[in-house]
Amino acid sequence: MAMGEHGAAIVALPGLAVALFSFLAAVTYGAERGEAGCQRLLAGLQALGPLRKLPCCWR
Repeated sequence: MAMGEHGAAIVALPGLAVALFSFLAAVTYGAERGEAGCQRLLAGLQALGPLRKLPCCWR
């Protein structure tokens, strides 16, 4: 099946979504258990405004 130039990116999108969800779940779990690094990372992510949360993922 030929997908053209963007075939690999289309196939990788579900994996990226799973990886991002897993990362955020692990950070949240670590923050709830009292891990200082996870708490700082989660606080920093929550402090971002809604217009800054999405574009920061594409840099």
